[in-house]
Amino acid sequence: MSNIRDIAKEAGVSVTTVSRVINHHPYVTEEKRNKVIQAMKTLNYIPNHLAVNLSRGKSRVIAVVFPWITNPYYLRILEGAIKQASSHHYHIIVIETHYNEDEEIKAL
Repeated sequence: MSNIRDIAKEAGVSVTTVSRVINHHPYVTEEKRNKVIQAMKTLNYIPNHLAVNLSRGKSRVIAVVFPWITNPYYLRILEGAIKQASSHHYHIIVIETHYNEDEEIKAL
């Protein structure tokens, strides 16, 4: 599995340049951007967004606690939450408690 250091070496650029290309930063020349993209293709590099978010101190994960996920009322809320979260590049984790107070407290 390749990382950004491998990409930088393959493309002949700095690790900072690779990071800027991955994060769509505007301060990269088109020539360098193309070199990095080609190196990513050559090395079959796929950015690990979980690792990126963890290094930034952000998980981009939202936990939703429901008593019963099969209840149509809660299911509709969940569908809306997933749609909104996804549109902002967040993920949803669902915790079902079955009205168990201990489970609800543990989830929080």
